[in-house]
Amino acid sequence: MSEQTVVRVFDSLSPRYRRFVDAYLETWSKTEAGRRLNYAHPAQQACRLFKKDKIQAAIRERMQEMAMGADEVLLRLRQMAGANINDFVNLDREGHIISIKEDALQERGFLVKKITSSEGLNSSSLGIELYDAQAALVQLGRCHALFTDKTDITSGREKIVVTLKGEDEKP
Repeated sequence: MSEQTVVRVFDSLSPRYRRFVDAYLETWSKTEAGRRLNYAHPAQQACRLFKKDKIQAAIRERMQEMAMGADEVLLRLRQMAGANINDFVNLDREGHIISIKEDALQERGFLVKKITSSEGLNSSSLGIELYDAQAALVQLGRCHALFTDKTDITSGREKIVVTLKGEDEKP
């Protein structure tokens, strides 16, 4: 068996076109992509490029590569469900946050919803909020069909009777 080499549309583009595709996917704006690439007439040049079939195909190809697959979604939910605030902060003896662990924030900052800082007359405070672990667990439970939502279907006040195909009526 011989291995076939798959040539990606993106790779077949000129460097100029590849830069345009990347800039567009960063900004989601044709004109802004043109500005970032220092085009003399960003809106017109970007619109002209955007109409090219190869550019459109490369954008679709890159979007598929960048899209989060089902396994990655489940992994992220699992990480959110298991996140621990202590992985991100250093605490003093009273349990107050004294600093944020920069390395943990760099590695898993997507687990942090919000960081706050405030200065008062006699003190300052630092806060950090992670995404809701219970909500992540519920989403994982739904994915694994751990919960059953029951629905009562009625017509007026009469129950709807469903007879499966091939099932004989009871006497």
